[in-house]
Amino acid sequence: MEVTEAKSKFKKQLIAFNEKSYNEALGLSRLKLKLLAEAIQWCNNHIEDIDLEKFVENMPQYFLSKLRDTKPELQNLGINKPEKIADLLDINVNDLVSIESRFNKVNGYIKIVKGKAVEDVDVEVYKVYTRDEEENQRKKIADDLIVALENAMEFGINIQTNVIQQATSSLVQWWPYDNRGFRYNWNAFSRRSR
Repeated sequence: MEVTEAKSKFKKQLIAFNEKSYNEALGLSRLKLKLLAEAIQWCNNHIEDIDLEKFVENMPQYFLSKLRDTKPELQNLGINKPEKIADLLDINVNDLVSIESRFNKVNGYIKIVKGKAVEDVDVEVYKVYTRDEEENQRKKIADDLIVALENAMEFGINIQTNVIQQATSSLVQWWPYDNRGFRYNWNAFSRRSR
């Protein structure tokens, strides 16, 4: 008769989420999308059907190439240089160059999905999870301790918040910023007791 031992599957748990950095990254991506929309709007005054993937690689070059393709009558007259065609049509491409320059300076991330530009910010990059069952146990202890400390403070018990981190071997810390109170010190989760 074979005896099998049922092992409980480890489930990672969220320890920390850097909401501020996530929101900053999202804001930069949205700014980049806004600048892209501005560039497209500028182009739509002269050309149609913009392929976004090609357009974001080099906006002025794409625009000039597309403009040349839409003016075969000028090409029939022997005017083949896209810059010359833009000059003859009194189109100041420097406006688009300026928009592209601002677009490229923004450190936000976007991606093209099915012909549409969208934000490319992975929320998981800004989260920290437990890595094993031992860390899950440390998180449970920290959760219970935080609840107990917060309840004690609600009932008027004076807690010396400046010694909490030292008293808990850095597992729990007082975090007065953003009106947070007590929180996990997620860096302490990677430390192992010896």
